Amino acid sequence: MIEGQAPLATVVDLEHALERVRRVRLPEWVVMAPHEDAFVPGVDERRRVEIAAMMRRLVRAGIGVALTTRGELRDADALLAVVREAPEAFSIRVGVFALDARLDEPRGVAASRQGVEAKWEAGLAPSIRRLALARALKELGARVEVEIGPIVPFANDDPKTLKDLVRAVSRAGIDTIAPRWIEDAPGLERQIEVEVTPSTARLVTGWFRQPGSSVGSATRRIIPLAVRKTRLGAIEEAAQGLRMKIATCACLQAGACVACHPGAAVRSSAQLSLFG
Repeated sequence: MIEGQAPLATVVDLEHALERVRRVRLPEWVVMAPHEDAFVPGVDERRRVEIAAMMRRLVRAGIGVALTTRGELRDADALLAVVREAPEAFSIRVGVFALDARLDEPRGVAASRQGVEAKWEAGLAPSIRRLALARALKELGARVEVEIGPIVPFANDDPKTLKDLVRAVSRAGIDTIAPRWIEDAPGLERQIEVEVTPSTARLVTGWFRQPGSSVGSATRRIIPLAVRKTRLGAIEEAAQGLRMKIATCACLQAGACVACHPGAAVRSSAQLSLFG
């Protein structure tokens, strides 16, 4: 554990959380570990098993599970196993950024990629491999959406990139996409400087000083809705031709970075965000 970082939750913590909320009413579904992705490369397999065990416990309690991951098929054995047991209880978003690689590309080649995806998501599997996971989850019977983004000006927001992503999602058998927009956060500019380039950091953070970028308070800044509209047009054009749906909600229209998670196929939308 990194010094100063909160300890990761366990099945024991889950039992305690369920006991607390049971005194009122158990939620219909939960957003599982919104700030932790156990299925990306490099995560200890024991952690993946622990997360799967927590999801299994929730499902056995009659609670649906909503999860977002940027993982790939080969790292998701534990996830696939628990979804296979009760696919109707799961609503999963698989995130992609851009398409630098082909599905038949050798894994060793991915490390040498110099495209947009490789720069912005170093260490993660190519998006095409994440789409293979989305297809597998869909074939098991889970509710699956693909999250496109975060959409970053001057990085992955040109019409061709966005349309290519939408078409790739359709080929994977997924009919719903959820655009995610980059949002300002403490340390973001420095992170982009280190992981991409200083000039890119200046370009991106410049959008957070444009008119319409302030939401709620001066400390929360987004890509202005007017700027989003032009990028969204390319996504809508490609999606319409493929008869795909685009996730939306009132929060997104008010400036949220992504539409609220639809949740699992349960009786209502009551939710609880656990462990993150």
